[in-house]
Amino acid sequence: MDAFGSENPWVEACVLEAGAKEIVTLEYGEIISKHPKIKTMTPLQFRKSYLSDTSNK
Repeated sequence: MDAFGSENPWVEACVLEAGAKEIVTLEYGEIISKHPKIKTMTPLQFRKSYLSDTSNK
């Protein structure tokens, strides 16, 4: 998983071109991506996801 934050997804495009299977973009403002390999999260969503995953281990 590669992670970069950008409202203008030029870095994400480069990473996809380099062969990434999936990208998670962490950005303060909510971004809507319709690309099947690009997932987006805000810091709050990331924190909730992280805490949820670690509490189950």
